[in-house]
Amino acid sequence: MIAASINKASKIISEDLWTVFTRGPSITDKSTQKQNPNKNIITNKGWELAEYLENTFPKFTGLTASLTHKIKLW
Repeated sequence: MIAASINKASKIISEDLWTVFTRGPSITDKSTQKQNPNKNIITNKGWELAEYLENTFPKFTGLTASLTHKIKLW
């Protein structure tokens, strides 16, 4: 919590991103959602969060590709 507070005060973590991490993503259109590459490792909720982060915050560009192609590293 202290580290998060410092990062929020320094604008490293935006209020929008903090809200996603504390409350979860907004409702997403599941019809456009990519297929979860490995349901044994990534839960459906986790995959939904990864897609939401990637589509909403530029810092997370490439997250789902990384999860898909480098699943063993994750």
